[in-house]
Amino acid sequence: MESIHRLPEASDEYGIGENYGEEDIREKASGEGFRGDLNVKGIREYWNEETKQVYEKYFGEESGLNWGVFKWGIDEDWSRLTNLEQRLKYSLDILLYYSHFESEDCLERIEKVLKTSAEEGRIVELTLQTKFSEEGNMVYGILDGKYDEFLRDYAALIKEAGNPVLFRLCNEMNGDWCEYSAFHTSRDTELFTDMYRYIFNIFMEEGAGAYTIWIWNPNEKSFPDYKWNSEYRYYPGDEYVDVVGITGYNTGTYYEGEEWRSFDEIYEPLYKRTLASYDKPVMITEFGCSSAGGNKEKWIKDMFERIEEYDRIKAAVWWDGCDYDSDGKVARSYLIEENGTVTRAFREGLNGLR
Repeated sequence: MESIHRLPEASDEYGIGENYGEEDIREKASGEGFRGDLNVKGIREYWNEETKQVYEKYFGEESGLNWGVFKWGIDEDWSRLTNLEQRLKYSLDILLYYSHFESEDCLERIEKVLKTSAEEGRIVELTLQTKFSEEGNMVYGILDGKYDEFLRDYAALIKEAGNPVLFRLCNEMNGDWCEYSAFHTSRDTELFTDMYRYIFNIFMEEGAGAYTIWIWNPNEKSFPDYKWNSEYRYYPGDEYVDVVGITGYNTGTYYEGEEWRSFDEIYEPLYKRTLASYDKPVMITEFGCSSAGGNKEKWIKDMFERIEEYDRIKAAVWWDGCDYDSDGKVARSYLIEENGTVTRAFREGLNGLR
């Protein structure tokens, strides 16, 4: 997510329920609620030819691991990305970009990012999130049609741009830091799935479906960790999902209750659970390693050695930014260019995969 990546375990203060575990995984892995893809390769009939080609390139059976990055401010200054890539000696194909409901200049900024990315031969992981509002939870407003004009303009912009996008709607929905989490909607996950399908249908009506590859992306862990907040309860159905996104951070040890975790400690159980539960291509939509509490350079080297073993992960996007504490100090630095040794480790890792 764009703000804070949490790890401390949830406590009983969150509500009534039991912790969910392997029982839930077995129930979902059995196939209940899943109807399979539209065809063997996962190609949507309504996609245009370019979108079909992009899907095959990044998520087809023969595709390898593709890399991407979140770099703040690419809608204002593309040189920030260029400077990073020059240091890495590597072109990052996937660019993560956040947008929020009815934010100032939202559509103009998206238009610029989509245009520049297409010119540079990149694809955008375009993320749309609601935000906390004094007027009430936006999820209810969406389902009441309050934001139809914004959503139709948003979808029309994708259609008019005429280039495929990886569209990630309201990610990490099983985390209580998200306004669209059931934690903030009376513990009713159906409100999320109804919202997801509602927006999907608007995209189809506006003709954006031909260019949109839909990413559904829960967080690694549910906060709070109860059955009513299980990621599976947020799944809208196979017909609304093209790629399953996974997200797990080594947040370091800046805050009490956090622990330093290796790439395998984060992604081995998450990867196995995802493959057992969803018959979809998988990508790491965002991840990173903090520098607080361990050797970030060593972590990155180990990550590049291990990630090749996860052959069903088709893309990985590094979150090149920082989390800040309440005093405005850097709590977690995920920056690739934090120092020379970290940058070198990332550069050698990327170029060693070729």
